[in-house]
Parts: sequence; structure tokens; C-alpha cells
Amino acid sequence: MEAATQVLVSATSHIVLLLALLPACGAVLVHLSRRAGGESVYYIAVTNAWTGQFLALMMLFLFLSGTLHNDPVQQQANRLVSSLLWQCEIQSDTAISATANAELTQRSQPRAALSGPPVRILLGAGGINIWLIVLTVSVSVVFIQSQPHDHQRLRRRLAWILLTESSLLVSIAALDLLLLSFSSLLSVVGLTFLIAEFGGRQRREAARRFFITQLTSGMLLTIGLTGIAISHWWMQVNRQTQYPALSFSLTTVVEQIPKLAQSSQPALEYWNTLAPWLFLIIGAGIFIRLPIPPLHHGWMRVTEHADCRVVALIAVGYLPLSMQLLLRVILPLFPEQSSALAGHLAFWGVAGSLFLSFTATTTQCRQRRLATLALSVSTAAVGVSFLQQPTVIQGAALSTVALAAACALAVLCRASSDEPLSSGRNRPTDSVIPAVILQWIPVVALAGLSLMPLTAGFWGILLVLEGLFFFAPTLTLVLLISYSLTGWTAHKELLTLRRIQTSPKQQSHAVSPADKPGTHRISLSTLIPLTIILAVISLCPRLVLDHLPVAGSDHRSRQMETSQSTSTD
Repeated sequence: MEAATQVLVSATSHIVLLLALLPACGAVLVHLSRRAGGESVYYIAVTNAWTGQFLALMMLFLFLSGTLHNDPVQQQANRLVSSLLWQCEIQSDTAISATANAELTQRSQPRAALSGPPVRILLGAGGINIWLIVLTVSVSVVFIQSQPHDHQRLRRRLAWILLTESSLLVSIAALDLLLLSFSSLLSVVGLTFLIAEFGGRQRREAARRFFITQLTSGMLLTIGLTGIAISHWWMQVNRQTQYPALSFSLTTVVEQIPKLAQSSQPALEYWNTLAPWLFLIIGAGIFIRLPIPPLHHGWMRVTEHADCRVVALIAVGYLPLSMQLLLRVILPLFPEQSSALAGHLAFWGVAGSLFLSFTATTTQCRQRRLATLALSVSTAAVGVSFLQQPTVIQGAALSTVALAAACALAVLCRASSDEPLSSGRNRPTDSVIPAVILQWIPVVALAGLSLMPLTAGFWGILLVLEGLFFFAPTLTLVLLISYSLTGWTAHKELLTLRRIQTSPKQQSHAVSPADKPGTHRISLSTLIPLTIILAVISLCPRLVLDHLPVAGSDHRSRQMETSQSTSTD
């Protein structure tokens, strides 16, 4: 009994690592199941997906209840941390440097170098990324369960879906700079295959454009994050530290670079020279990843020609990483550069939001209209976050999580609306759930997308407007106009969706999604976890706001206090 208890405690303490590696193990198992039939391979992938769903919900419960704090250093950030060290690595970076300094005082022989790379599989859940992890797993469950049993490339498709899910989860939860860069590039490859495999006739052209632009974004992020790690190592050398460890830990680098820059004049001059270039490189990578006008044309083609499930997976697992990098890297490390360009970037984001809102009112493609509505809000959220106002940052983070969930749910409901509930072609699990509950799922999705009151997106935008009202009244007015257009378009989409579900003529002439090119059967019952998550965030927005990282303004104030104390000394 004690052994089983220890195994359970160990599993729950490393639940983030288990959750991220579970889809990769499932992809390997599906790929090796060559002799098994299509139905056996399908149920292997479905079992893996629902196991991940259970682990994700358990992780969210443990995080919100405060049951697990397995890392004392990260306890203040309320983060679940899981790490997997290399076999040759026995001590941590701090212990290695301490023992090395002790040995150097006793003898002049240098320390033997480690045989393994200083890269760790270090994952953490906290802030907004824990919600993004749960949303990504929920969308992956819908994606996997909607696959047909008798498809010729079923094994290949399921393996790529699971591998892409694993790469997205690792990129969201990564606390190592190189691991974050590698998983982000791997997710680009996986999403490119999914776009080219599922969708309309021009899906391969859309996949080609997606790969070129997002590979450029990934390479820029890799160069910028690697430059931050090298800068951290050089400033340690400048302090005459013997044999400093090259650390790629995201939390260590972000916390120590401001202190190292204020420790000596050469380190400060070095960082002031290199910081603007790193800021431009990482910022360019983020803006290319996020479809901010005029960089949105390639994304519009993807949303129009790719499958709805791929668009939903991008909405919850790929695009919100831009906001996470902004909160975890740019604002803490580059407060001066962010303040210098805050007005221009905020105006660009708000103007882009207004432009996308007008675009959503004129486009005829329903899937493109839904995606444009979510992009209009996320563009404004990223732009105004550079103002470094705590209230604005909290509202932008909350609206990012809410709009990701609402966009994914609305896009998936759009695919489900092609087959009405009374047509008799839904899966057997839909008959167990009352039809009233299933009919309210699209209403919840479009209500969250239209920023109606009592939704999480509404609370997030309310915080943003509260922070901008006295700070930038012009931006506040433009945002109000943009969000009014967004709400009107979403309400129009809701009326269209309800008319499709209740029209007898539409039901009598309904065509099975299996007979349509590029469409697949999606069971509305699989959307219930995604709906519950969106409802919980809307009813209790403090669950997201209470666990956000330290705002950029706090980092800037601490740096100003440190510089003032250094100048007085």
C-alpha cells in the first residue's frame, strides 16, 4: 500500500511531464501498430487522448487547490514544475558552481566538465499556460475522436495529431529556452502536415505559406532566446566567476539578467548594447507568429482552407504562446525598450483590431469570419500589453485565454452545425446527453466570442478599458468601436447557426459530412469539456488573474530602485 501511495504521489508531482509526454508515447504506439486494424488503432489513440484529458483536469484541480508545490523555489509563483535530467547530470547548476568554487579554493586543478548538454526537459504549469494546456488537450480529444475508422491513412494521421499535440504542450509548458525553441519548431512541422492533410482544395498552398512564415518566426525566436542565454553566461564571466554554468533555464535567466546588468558597469554597457537587438529579434518573431495586420494574409488563407479542427488547435495551442512569451520574456527583460515603443505598438494593435473587425463584417466565409473575430481581440491584447500597466496586462491575459477557448469552441460548433442534431447521423454518445445541453454549446461559444457580459472575454476587456480610460482615451474609444463591431458580427453568426439547426428544410436535405470534401463528423458531446472550461473561466475570472506572473511594471520599478541604490553608493 505504501509503494502504491509513493507511486501515486510521484506521478502527481510530475503530472506536467506525464501530460506532455503521453501524446508522444501514443504517437509511437500508433505508428508501431501496423498489423492492427483501423478500429484498434483508432481506439488506442482515443484512449490516449481521454487519458490525457483526465490528467489535464486533475492537474488543473491540483493547481487551483494548491495541493502540490513540489518546487520550493517556484512556490511563490504557484507553479507545478516537472523536470527530467540527463543521465550524466547529477547535480544542479547552483550546486555544481558552489562545489567548483570550493574545489578551486583548495586546489588549482580545474573542474571536470559535464559530459551532457546543459539542456533539461524542464516543464512548468502556472499563470495562463495551465489553461492553455487543458484547452489544447480538449481540442485534441475532439480532433482524434472525429477521425473515421476506415480511412487509408488513419495510422499516419493519428500519429501526426498526437505528435503535434505533444509539441504544442511542451512549447506551452517549457521552462528551458532551447526546449522551447525546439518544440516550437516541431509544432510548425506538425501543423503544416495537418493543414496539408485536412481541409479544402487549396490547403497545400495554405500549408506552404504557413510553413515559410512560421519557420521564419521560429528561427527568429530561437536566435533571440539563445542570445539571451549567451548574454547571461557572459555577464557571469564578467563578474569574474570561475567556470560559470551555461544555463538555459527560463526562470533563472529572466531573474538574474537584470541583477547582473546592475552589478558592474561593463555588464550594464554590454546589456544596453545588445538588449535592443534581442528585443527586435524576439519581437519580430512574435509579431510574425501572431497575425497582426499587415501580416495576416497568410493566416486568412489558412483559416479559410484548413480544417476546422486544425484551426481550433492553432487557436488554443499555437497563437497564445505569443502572449506567454510577452509576459515571461519581453516585459521582464526589456522594460526600457517596451516603454519606448509602447505607444506605437499599442496604436498598431488597436488599429489592427479595428481593421480586422471591419473585415469580419464583410467576409462571406463563416470559418474565416469566426477566426477574424478572435484575431481582432488578440491583436489589441498584445498591442496594449506593451504599455506595462498592471490592469491592462491582467485584462489582456484573461481575454487571450477566454478568446482562445471561445474561438476553438465556435469553430468546432460551426463544423458540427453542418449536420443537425435531428438528422440521426450523430454518434451514439450524443443520445445519452440531453439535446438541450448540446444546443446550448454553440450559444456559449458565440457568447464568449462576442464579449457578452458575464463572459471571461468581457471581464478581460473591461480590465483593459479600465486601465486605458485615463491613460489613453483615444485608444479606449477605438477599442469600444472595434468590440461593438465584434459583438454585432458574432450575434449575426449566432442567428445563422441557430437557423441552420432549426430549419426543417435544411434537416430534410442534410448531407452527411462524410460525403462532403474536407468535412468530418464531430460529436457535440466531445465539446462538453471545452464548454465547461470556458464557463468556469467566465464565472470565476479570478482563477486566471490570481496566478498571473509578475507584471512588467513591477520588474521595471525594481530595476529603477536597484539603479538608484547603485548610483547613490
